[in-house]
Amino acid sequence: MTVHLAKSPTLAIMQGRVYVRNKVLEAHPRKPELNIYLAHCEGRPFVVKPVPKSIFEHCMLLKREFPDAWQLRTHVDANEDELTLVYDYFEHDLLSLVQNNSNLSLKARKFVLQQVGQA
Repeated sequence: MTVHLAKSPTLAIMQGRVYVRNKVLEAHPRKPELNIYLAHCEGRPFVVKPVPKSIFEHCMLLKREFPDAWQLRTHVDANEDELTLVYDYFEHDLLSLVQNNSNLSLKARKFVLQQVGQA
């Protein structure tokens, strides 16, 4: 799938899908064109992230080489012309997930955090 970003800073269009940028998640200190946005498409949240060409190419290579690797957080869409990647948006980070999940035993929590620390 290919994402086509509109000239407007508020829309990104992908083969019939429209990503509406709602807010800046991370402002780039010197280049506003590299700001990372929270966007919504069909009621679902996404992260729209412009990246340098070398990073874009590396991410595309990883996606091709490991298409089904659930261990890697890969983009769900990309725009080669705009060097922009689209990711699913997660509301929680791993630490808060481990801290707030009472179903996980203390042993399981320690194991998860240890594995992440070694990655």
